[in-house]
Amino acid sequence: MSRTAIPHEHVEHLQVLYSEDRKFVFIAVPKTGTTTIQRKLLSIDTNIERNRVRNGSGEMVRVHTHATAKEIRAIMGKRAEAFTFVAFLRHPRDVLVSKYHYYRSGRAAKRHGFSSWARSEGGRWRPAITLRVASARFLPFPIWARVYPVKQSSSFITDSSGALTVDKVGFLDRIQDDMNEIFGGLGYDLNELELGIENQTDYVHPVTGDPTLNAIVTRRFPKDLAIFEKLYAKRTTRVFRGK
Repeated sequence: MSRTAIPHEHVEHLQVLYSEDRKFVFIAVPKTGTTTIQRKLLSIDTNIERNRVRNGSGEMVRVHTHATAKEIRAIMGKRAEAFTFVAFLRHPRDVLVSKYHYYRSGRAAKRHGFSSWARSEGGRWRPAITLRVASARFLPFPIWARVYPVKQSSSFITDSSGALTVDKVGFLDRIQDDMNEIFGGLGYDLNELELGIENQTDYVHPVTGDPTLNAIVTRRFPKDLAIFEKLYAKRTTRVFRGK
């Protein structure tokens, strides 16, 4: 049964996307352009499932919005072999900075800070997120970056041995080109994949030449840094699992 396309403004949270028609699973790696990609795909394809996949027995089941590729493959069983698993990455230092400002002054701060608690917002106050907002509000970035428990991006796309569990990897800094190559290759019209300008940052935080930040990332996120540099050096989305 055909469904209505989902407006961009209604897609606000990370979601695993599953398409039986195009045979792909999109893994939502936080702070890598995921929301922008989700919005576009859901606006042009009404048959995509959100946080639901078909398991090995053929039943549609719900999955966690932060499910990893390894977890989804285990749920799907042999059925997963017929699907292309897709994810996007971003340099870990940029992920760290983005997450800090997301909690300090971004969407999380606006929706789950102390002001939202005071307003109650229909009883939807989430204390765990409010505490994350508070930590970013009151801690300077160099301290926050050393202590905040950020989940590594690599955990979404690798198994316990470090082998890739996705088939195609794109990069945020070339999001349109990689969007076209990956999803155009899955049968979408390139004109429909045009992203435009979305999700612009509202902060200025130079990162590339910051030796302190680079040292923190090297120490705290060695797996993320290694896999990003390895895949980015190829400058290609033609990534095969296990290679």
